Amino acid sequence: MGHNFKITKELTDIIVKIGFDSMEFCRLYDIESPKSAKRLFACNEEIVLGTSRFIGSENTKSMFENVEAHLHSVETALEVYNGLNLPFDNKKEMIAALYALHHNLLQLCQLIGKSYYTDS
Repeated sequence: MGHNFKITKELTDIIVKIGFDSMEFCRLYDIESPKSAKRLFACNEEIVLGTSRFIGSENTKSMFENVEAHLHSVETALEVYNGLNLPFDNKKEMIAALYALHHNLLQLCQLIGKSYYTDS
């Protein structure tokens, strides 16, 4: 993150939660099984890469945009998983991990948005 970005405890706590949520989703995603349907979902790759994109942001504006992009990829994945009428291993757990990630990304967006609009 850039040198002009203000790091607060609240911001750090949410980023840590997002990291854990992302890792849990990745762990579930990487479980191989004969019933795995993960190859169907290109949206999963965006989720896997999303956290590293916003962590590497240079300034508040860039971080806000990267978090919003990550949030959008999570929303897309939720639509796919919730709308898919195929049973496969870990489906419920993956959806739960996506909801947790979505919740924490929304919180981070709100925090960064406050900072972005008050610093401008």
